[in-house]
Amino acid sequence: MVREHTPEELAEVNRILKEAEPLFEERRVREEADKKRWAGEIAMLERRVREETVEVDLGGGDTLAIRACLSESETKRIAKLEKERKELDPNDPKAQARMDEIAYEILEIVTANPLITRDWLKKNRDKFAVVDMLAATFAYYDAQADRFRRINSARSFRTDKSGPELRGVPPLHEDPGSERMGESP
Repeated sequence: MVREHTPEELAEVNRILKEAEPLFEERRVREEADKKRWAGEIAMLERRVREETVEVDLGGGDTLAIRACLSESETKRIAKLEKERKELDPNDPKAQARMDEIAYEILEIVTANPLITRDWLKKNRDKFAVVDMLAATFAYYDAQADRFRRINSARSFRTDKSGPELRGVPPLHEDPGSERMGESP
């Protein structure tokens, strides 16, 4: 059973809480700022998927916007389409039609212009140059390769070991070092 507190004890608790109010407020403000910061980062990531583009020079001052940041599902879709394309026989007329469809679908995903769709490309084959669409496709792949090079460069620049301990997670096992299997420690 809980004992009844005296008025003096209650007054002391209230005094302590009153003195701590600025600390509580400071903490609330700090936590609110953190939430706002993290929500801002999420919004930035979402915006980049929608809006981040690279201009491809098609020559003669003409450019085409290519999306620089694709979502995971879009990236997986392109990988699936590329895998399917590699499995097709280029000598089969039906396969050639499917290869065109795959190219159009990839272009729909990677071009920033929402009017350039698979259907538009298919219906308007005489209204765009194949070389321009190839330039757009290659520019997308070049931009992705460049991003991966930068990521790998940044990763190799790290002087400390990467691993779970960087996030405060203990490693699952200790690394025995350079000892070979079967040798005694």
